[in-house]
Amino acid sequence: VYGRDAAVCVEDDANARGEPTVVLAFARLTASGHYDFAHKRSFQLTRGELAQLCAWLLSPSAPLRWIHGATARTTLSLDYVGVRLT
Repeated sequence: VYGRDAAVCVEDDANARGEPTVVLAFARLTASGHYDFAHKRSFQLTRGELAQLCAWLLSPSAPLRWIHGATARTTLSLDYVGVRLT
């Protein structure tokens, strides 16, 4: 999915236990007009988190946030900012 300032790529994957997951890979738009997937930020969603994401996309309200890892090193926060058509 390509936006004005960034893009997100959705890929199927598996976690270390072999369970199916989905990876969201985010890339910024560079000054040259290309999406910088070489320096992407990725977040792996479990089956349960993917269900939460789908429900939130259908009816976004409060911000959605996931924290991964014992040290909370990896987080993903989603906020609905409204529709902006250009």
